[in-house]
Amino acid sequence: ELLLGNDFLSQFKRLQINYVPNGAELLLGELPVNVIEEQETVKAPRLVTKTGRMLPPRAIVPVEIETTTLNEATWMIEPSEHLAQTKGLTAGKVLVSSDQPLGQVLMVNLTNRRAYLREGTVLGQMEAVEPSIVAVDEGETPDSLGDDVGEDSAESISDSDSMPRMTSIPSQAFRAQVASTLPPADV
Repeated sequence: ELLLGNDFLSQFKRLQINYVPNGAELLLGELPVNVIEEQETVKAPRLVTKTGRMLPPRAIVPVEIETTTLNEATWMIEPSEHLAQTKGLTAGKVLVSSDQPLGQVLMVNLTNRRAYLREGTVLGQMEAVEPSIVAVDEGETPDSLGDDVGEDSAESISDSDSMPRMTSIPSQAFRAQVASTLPPADV
């Protein structure tokens, strides 16, 4: 460690101590220390269960939550890591619009045993999302998809008109392609 003196610190305008008759005045950079304040931490709205609910093993169940007022247009549900680690329950990361009040959240029980959520359990919190990131056109479906393509047998992908369109990929090929791009799991 190196102890630097007042003259060295004031020369590079990092910290300056001015000794005045009634005390000392500290300057960080060019700002007096009493002007510098901590950033205010804004608490994100929390998702809290309104009623208790039993979740069967390996099931997705809607859970009633306390309604929260959302100021931003789009929010992301950030699930509670503590709840996932201790009980094996998660809400997953879900985009939510503030157009309609959110009264329920789908909870997933990832374990092989029943789990009970008590009233007042924190399921996660809401994080504001930049609206330009989530622009999605929900109304259009590709015209080239035929009736012979089942929901379970294929994944649909559509690109802009300037790019060639891929209308369906068999599920196994899709998963194999996704799996090949992921790094191997640490075992």
